[in-house]
Amino acid sequence: RTIYQHVDILNSMGIEAFVLHHRRGFFCKWFEHQTKVLAASEVTLISTDILVIPELYVSYAKELRVGRLIIFNQGAYQSFKGRQSVSGWRSCVEGGKLEAILAVSLDNEDYIRYTFPTVRTERVRNSIDSRVFYPSEGLPDRRIAVMPRRRGKELCTHVLGLLTLRGALNGWEVINIDNCSQEETAE
Repeated sequence: RTIYQHVDILNSMGIEAFVLHHRRGFFCKWFEHQTKVLAASEVTLISTDILVIPELYVSYAKELRVGRLIIFNQGAYQSFKGRQSVSGWRSCVEGGKLEAILAVSLDNEDYIRYTFPTVRTERVRNSIDSRVFYPSEGLPDRRIAVMPRRRGKELCTHVLGLLTLRGALNGWEVINIDNCSQEETAE
């Protein structure tokens, strides 16, 4: 959703931008949007184009024929997970086409700056849609929303188990928001 929002912002500023997906006709359906979406196979990039890819696509970067590349890193701790090898990052960073890395939090920014000290790193602040997410009337219930796929299901289980054993969750309701819609998450 954040990537789609950034593309929408660029288009609203008169900068032509698209979200590229692997499959023709694919687009995210779990939130409403009017974002321009194309299949990667429908696009021929030229040297003045800027391609922004998520940190999870770094392993593909050496195959990309593009002059300017930016990595939009929304999860620095995912950077070396799965197919994202150290050598893939090294070829991306040392290949000369990486212009910058965008981070979404101070922690992510610090992690990225430490890991890639020679790469320009900028922090962008994610926005919150105040039409969907807003404070409740009166005192809120004592709830903790968890997203177990972020930072690992094991870590979430471990932390919740630790807090439960220490009695820190007494009087609190823990709600799993994995696979919830934006509206369900806001609720």
